[in-house]
Amino acid sequence: MFIVSLLIGFSTWFYVQMTINPIRTRDYNVQLQYRGQKEAEDNGFSVQTYPLTTVQVRLKGRNRLLQDLSANDIVAFVDLGDISASGIQSLPVQIDTGTLFYTYTEQLLPGRVTVNVFTGE
Repeated sequence: MFIVSLLIGFSTWFYVQMTINPIRTRDYNVQLQYRGQKEAEDNGFSVQTYPLTTVQVRLKGRNRLLQDLSANDIVAFVDLGDISASGIQSLPVQIDTGTLFYTYTEQLLPGRVTVNVFTGE
């Protein structure tokens, strides 16, 4: 009897989750940040970034979570602190939604940013 009631409870919870709060996608235009410039300078590199200020992000998650999430809550950044060589480099754009709940980055345009790295003198 316990197992049957557990299965009924789980089925009811699953049905409510899928009908009341389904999984959706939503697009955001997010400001792009460059992090780790101080670390790059400490490692002897100067970085010239190109004038890219926003990225387009498509997130997938529960409908209520995405409705409550604004573009100001999402942080898109390029980490310059991991640079280890000079020259033109393509670095990945990373996303932080600032939420503990599950979201999936379905699309990120551009996914990489080109920077010019040279040794500081």
